[in-house]
Amino acid sequence: MYQKTKNNPYLLPHNLYMKITYLIRDYDRMNNIQQDLLLASGDNMVRVKNSARSSPTEYIAIRIGEITRQCAAVEKALDQIPPEYINGLLNNICKNYPYPYTAHYNTYRYNRYKLMYLIAKELGEI
Repeated sequence: MYQKTKNNPYLLPHNLYMKITYLIRDYDRMNNIQQDLLLASGDNMVRVKNSARSSPTEYIAIRIGEITRQCAAVEKALDQIPPEYINGLLNNICKNYPYPYTAHYNTYRYNRYKLMYLIAKELGEI
C-alpha cells in the first residue's frame, strides 16, 4: 500500500504501516477470539502444547490481555476520527472497496493516515 511521504504528519515506517493495516483487518476476528476465551472453562479450555506454558489459565489470561490491548487501541483511535468517515475507511482497509463519494479522496486518505498513526501511538510502537 502506498503511503504519501511529503507533507504527511502521520508518516509511519512501511513495516509498521502494514502491521497496523493487518491489525485493523483482523479486528473482528480478535473480538470473536476474545469472547471465546472469556467463555472458555473446564473442558473448553485451550489445550497448551508447549511444555513451557504449563498453566492454561495463565496462557488464556495473557492472550486475553494482549487481544484486549490491541482492540482497545483500534477503538480509541476510531473515536478520534470523524464518524462520517469511519465506514468508508474501514470498508477500504478491510474489504478494499473504493472510498465513497461523500468526501474527497484526499480527505479519506488523510484520515486513514491519522487512524494508522493513532493506533501505532496507542500501542506504543512510535
